[in-house]
Amino acid sequence: MQPASHLVELEANAGRTLPRPLAYTVAVCIPVLAAASLLSPSICDIALAILLVIAGAVIWHDPKQLRRPLLLLAFSWMAFVALSAVWAQSQGVPGHPLRNWHKHMFIAFGPLVALACAAAWQRLQWRIDRLLLLFLAGLCGGALVLLINNGAIGMVVELRPSNGMMGPINRNFAALACGLAIIAGTGLIGHLITTPKLRRGVAVAVGFPLAIALAALLTLLVLLHSRGGYISTVAGLSVWLVAYLAPSAVRGNGYPSVLFPAVFVLVAISSLSWGSYFAMQTSGRSLVEASAVGFPLVEHPTVGLVELLQQVLTGRFDLAHEASKNYEARVQLLVLAADLFHQRPWLGWGPDAWPLLQAFAPSAELRDLNQFHNGYVQFLVCFGIVGAVLMTIYLAALLTAAIRRRRSGADQLSPPLIATALALLTLLLVFNVSESVPLVKSAASTMMMLAALAALPIATATRVRGSDLG
Repeated sequence: MQPASHLVELEANAGRTLPRPLAYTVAVCIPVLAAASLLSPSICDIALAILLVIAGAVIWHDPKQLRRPLLLLAFSWMAFVALSAVWAQSQGVPGHPLRNWHKHMFIAFGPLVALACAAAWQRLQWRIDRLLLLFLAGLCGGALVLLINNGAIGMVVELRPSNGMMGPINRNFAALACGLAIIAGTGLIGHLITTPKLRRGVAVAVGFPLAIALAALLTLLVLLHSRGGYISTVAGLSVWLVAYLAPSAVRGNGYPSVLFPAVFVLVAISSLSWGSYFAMQTSGRSLVEASAVGFPLVEHPTVGLVELLQQVLTGRFDLAHEASKNYEARVQLLVLAADLFHQRPWLGWGPDAWPLLQAFAPSAELRDLNQFHNGYVQFLVCFGIVGAVLMTIYLAALLTAAIRRRRSGADQLSPPLIATALALLTLLLVFNVSESVPLVKSAASTMMMLAALAALPIATATRVRGSDLG
């Protein structure tokens, strides 16, 4: 890894070479990308393309940036996905691998976006806080527009539960949008309350309507009856609470302005937990469902599942597929994924997983689905052990870079925004257990921004002007 002083020099050069209009272009693209990831995928892609072009300009003026290990790992992942698509296409794997490989690139774009943002912030002399604030504002605004356009206000006013859809969109997609907006809004409110230079009138004018919107979003999430939405949002808010309070507890700062956001989040966690519990009881749904045939899960909750697991681990997939029919579709999908992974464990089947269900699913119910409803399992099916190792190395490098930056004393996110970044990460990690969220544009864009924050050079914007917005 390069020493911190060298990173300072490289980043300072990058900031000086970026014209001020391009710096403001980067600042505009951040909230546009966030909002468009929920409202218009094509506009989201255009905003991302602009950021990547500017990142390319930064590298053109300073080729030494290519020596950064994170960039090399990101390029390695891009190359692997591209080669995986070509290989899958040449092997006649079902589907169109060459058409869908780009969907797996977002997280690898993070270090490139970091270069563009770091150069822009250096030129504008802004604090790093503003980078995440712009993204959170766009994410929250985009989610609100999406949900309102699909009948959210009517559902909340009438307290009308979802019947599986929310207008034309799936309730799980709507729940993901709710969760992202709730955590993004929580971060914005926390920053408004704890920023010392911000005028109280401005904080109230922005924070009060935002708090009302968050209350409505919590109500809407309860009405959506999405198990993944409940669990992931509660987990994200819980991590927010711990990450926010821990530094204050260590320093002994317990004054009201610090504690108020924590109280708000604690109320949100309690409300969502109780509301989701009663919603699931009323709807009659459980975390894992089974039919009354074969292994009656209610009377013997572990026998059938243990036997099914043994069949999967020993490779007896003919028996496993038959036994899994006694369980809900998600369990059947896991068995199918294990079967496919067993067939191609090292390199997987390529980046297009949807046609695999149509080609290999043992029942018509599964053939109608377009994902494995578990992002980790789907990743292994697509890219195998080699892909998992490459991604693990890349993620470990991002984590190392984030820790190194945190310890360096460089320009840092405020405590509410650090908590928000960790909460968003938790939300996506947990939701990915029940949905393949990396293929959802809003989740992919959020992962990319978190990767960009981790990949920011250590000395980005160490000299900044004071700002009421951070």
